[in-house]
Amino acid sequence: CTSKYVGEYCQHLNPCHTGPGPRCQNGGSCQVRVSAGGSPSFTCLCPLGFSASLCEIPIANSCDRRPCLNGGTCSLRSLEAYQCSCAPGYTGMRLGNAHYMLM
Repeated sequence: CTSKYVGEYCQHLNPCHTGPGPRCQNGGSCQVRVSAGGSPSFTCLCPLGFSASLCEIPIANSCDRRPCLNGGTCSLRSLEAYQCSCAPGYTGMRLGNAHYMLM
């Protein structure tokens, strides 16, 4: 089957590919579920930090406090743990250390 269809004979529209945009929000992954003799349905596998049937509800997590300083990016390792990615010129656990170049 092409990605638009599912089923033993490609007879059903893929529920993950209906509508103008992705079914699952916030980076969620759409998985097709086909029961024997039934119409296909879908379920969303949500990324860390999101919940609900379409991954539309944010879950409170450690990045909500914006712990990364100086333009750093917070990435969740778990709901309680995070890692900061440094902007150019900064280092440290929370990116508070600036590096200066003398010219």
